[in-house]
Amino acid sequence: MPLVEARGLVRTFRHRRAVDDVDLSVGPGGRLAIVGPNGAGKSTLLRLLATLMRPDSGRLEIVGHDILSTPQRARPVIGYLGHDPLVYLDLTAWQNLQLFADLYGVRDSGTRIPDLLRDVGLLPRAHDVVRTFSRGMAQR
Repeated sequence: MPLVEARGLVRTFRHRRAVDDVDLSVGPGGRLAIVGPNGAGKSTLLRLLATLMRPDSGRLEIVGHDILSTPQRARPVIGYLGHDPLVYLDLTAWQNLQLFADLYGVRDSGTRIPDLLRDVGLLPRAHDVVRTFSRGMAQR
């Protein structure tokens, strides 16, 4: 069984097809490289694969789950790090980690947060607002 299988995926924005009839299949241990010029639809395809947006047409299965009918079943096995950091820009690095720790019920967040910030080299900036970070820093 393929881990990811797409047939005829289409996604349109303002009458322009960003993803145009894409077919792909990735099995266990397989790899997929998505390359192309700016505006070719790479990020849109990744958002479709991550169930962050729905295709206009076509079929997409992730670990055997049809993402059109049951995207919530596929999401636990999907990881996605896009161009834009998924943090609150007006909170500090520490506040962002604390917020997500609380949302996900992480235990011992008070001791884990400084360790995480140290591991990614952001402990000195722990109390700075994320808006002041570079893109790379915010993604960390």
